[in-house]
Amino acid sequence: MGIFSRLRISARLIILTATGGAFLLGAIAVGYFGTSDLLASLRTVYQNRTVSLVQLGHVERNLFRIRVRILKMLDTLQFDQVLADEIKNEEITIREQFKDYMSAPLIDEERALSADISKELTYYLTAKDNVVKYMTQGDFDGANRLSNGDVLNHFLILDDLITKDIRLQERIAQQEF
Repeated sequence: MGIFSRLRISARLIILTATGGAFLLGAIAVGYFGTSDLLASLRTVYQNRTVSLVQLGHVERNLFRIRVRILKMLDTLQFDQVLADEIKNEEITIREQFKDYMSAPLIDEERALSADISKELTYYLTAKDNVVKYMTQGDFDGANRLSNGDVLNHFLILDDLITKDIRLQERIAQQEF
C-alpha cells in the first residue's frame, strides 16, 4: 500500500488542504502576474501606437485645414490675413505633432516612412509658402497654378504617405498586442 494509506485521516486532510492551498496560491500568482503583463502590454501599445496614430491624425487634419484655407482665398481672389495667420498656426501645430511623433520609438519600416513624410512635408510647406507669397503680392493666377500644381501634388503624396503610416501603425499594434 501507499504512503497515504498509513496516515491518519486528519493528516491526509491536512496534506490535501495544503496541496489545494498551494495550487490556489499558484493560480492567484499566475493570474496576478499575467494581468500585470497584459496591462503592461496594453500600456505599450497605447503609448507607442495609439498616441502615434493621434499625432498622425492631427498632422493630416491640419494639412487638410491648410488646403481648405488656401482654396478659400483663391476662390475669393482676396488675400485674408486672418486665414494666413490660421495657416501659419496650423503649420506650427503640424511641426510640433510630427516632432512628437518622431520622438516615439519607431521600427525600421516606420523610420523609413517617417523620413519620406518629413521630406515631403518640407516640400509641401515650402510650396504652400510660395502660394501665400503670390497671394500677398496679388498674383492669384500664379498662386492658383502653383496651388493646383506643386502644392496639390505634394499634398496628395503626403496624404498617401500618412495613410500608409496609419495602416502600418494599425498592423504593428495588432502584432504587438
